[in-house]
Amino acid sequence: MKSNKNSKDKTVNNCVELLWFEKVCGKIGGRFCGRMEITILINGKEASSFFIDIDEEKKENNMTPEILAEKRDLGENVVSNDSHTNSDGFLSKTEEKKGDVKLSELVSMRIEKLEKINNELENIIRSGAALKESLIEVPPTESGKYSALDVAKYIVNYAKNESERPITNLKLQKILYFVQLKFLGNGNLCIENALFGDNIEAWRYGPVVSDVYSYYNEFSDRPITNFSQPSADFTENESLQMDSVIDEYIGRDQWDLVEMTHSEGPWGEVYADGEGKTISLESMIKYLEKRRATLER
Repeated sequence: MKSNKNSKDKTVNNCVELLWFEKVCGKIGGRFCGRMEITILINGKEASSFFIDIDEEKKENNMTPEILAEKRDLGENVVSNDSHTNSDGFLSKTEEKKGDVKLSELVSMRIEKLEKINNELENIIRSGAALKESLIEVPPTESGKYSALDVAKYIVNYAKNESERPITNLKLQKILYFVQLKFLGNGNLCIENALFGDNIEAWRYGPVVSDVYSYYNEFSDRPITNFSQPSADFTENESLQMDSVIDEYIGRDQWDLVEMTHSEGPWGEVYADGEGKTISLESMIKYLEKRRATLER
């Protein structure tokens, strides 16, 4: 009894490939017997595999129960195909009878079905990723150690527990902006000093971090009563710097803080180009450099 194995492959389209192996088991009772294994690859990964038996004496393809079930699922009549083998015992030709389904047609039907499933799975994955992104907190970018929402949660909790003063979403946005300015102003005035990486935008009433605003939007102009804790583990030095900014501004009227952001800093220049434009860290640093130069005169 000899055993042999040859392989062939065919690219059907950009993502689907066919790979089939022709195996010869040897002679049984004077006749050749063998099996063809067909594998369908989608994006380089095996998506389906099935066998077709080759028997020279019976001269028919004995399809596995899985293939028969597949054909029935597709509404096809299940009729055996006559086949011949070449001198090596490999399948060399498939003759179609009336009402038969050729091997090529069967493969095409399975590919079509698998492509449909693959497309549906990709849609589900994309939808799931979009949903997950909308539900989770956005992580900080490389230009900041933390997310702005974590910093905002710290401010809200400090205002309640330490200052015992209510804080609205409007006031929170302004203090969040002043906190970022505080950290950017440390040492050499560089972007790497930023406490958070989320963009600050120029809105009508001053600087706003849109994700934080949306998170507390349910409170409108009322004091925030959502005291969920930040997931970030701030250092003692970072906490002390944030505390100093909160203590400086928490007692001020929120509209005074709005006026402060309007009268100085990069808000005015950015807002002139349209509401919602980003107040870049670079523009904030330029403002700090001018203020530092003024103070040193």
